Amino acid sequence: MKNTIIAGAMLSLTLCATAPKPFPNDVRFAAIANTFPSSPYSEPDVKFKNLVNAVNSSNVTFTIHMGNMIFAGDAESSLNDFDITKQINEQNNYISSIYSKFYHVMGEYDIYNKNRNLWGKESNPNGYYSFNYGNNHFIVLNSNDTKKNFISDAQLAWLKKDFKDYRKFSRFIVLLNHIVKLPEDNKKFKGIKTLSRPEKLLEILKMNK
Repeated sequence: MKNTIIAGAMLSLTLCATAPKPFPNDVRFAAIANTFPSSPYSEPDVKFKNLVNAVNSSNVTFTIHMGNMIFAGDAESSLNDFDITKQINEQNNYISSIYSKFYHVMGEYDIYNKNRNLWGKESNPNGYYSFNYGNNHFIVLNSNDTKKNFISDAQLAWLKKDFKDYRKFSRFIVLLNHIVKLPEDNKKFKGIKTLSRPEKLLEILKMNK
């Protein structure tokens, strides 16, 4: 199924801080992804409406879209502003009906004409940001910072500072990123594009484990 939802307690996708206390605040959130239409010119998939209904009935505190809300990306050369505006307006009709607070993670199809901030009031112009819920800290990375599947040095520098500023006060730090790094020698995933320059990101994570 193209559209996905994950709802549950914040015990996954977590990087624990070293201090044993305080305990993390309980939080329920939903993670959805890939709600872009089947083509840049078609209506949003009807499954998106069902997805929104499922989120609203899950009693979550906030909803995080893990990327690909519109169909642009590699197809943008054939699109114009009207096509993109139409897609955004249609997606916003669904998003506006979500009861919980909404956050967005940049996907490779969400980029149009080098614009990396088409979605979300919470993100900075570069599409990466962080936010808190109680003593839980969430970090949203943009894996299409300067080009597809790439995190820039500027974003890595920001990530180091964010860890430094919040790690002492947060029991859990949750990283959210659209593109994951898969082992290069894993035959099952052979040919799948993964994050470029993962070693620099992993170095920062190891320093803050």
